[in-house]
Amino acid sequence: LIADMTLEYNKMRQAGITKELLEITTAQMALSQ
Repeated sequence: LIADMTLEYNKMRQAGITKELLEITTAQMALSQ
């Protein structure tokens, strides 16, 4: 049960990090143009 929750939490955290990285990259690309 705990392992399942940890896995779920890690997936959510990973998705959040990926989204933030994407936004930062997009902002940098927009600024550099």
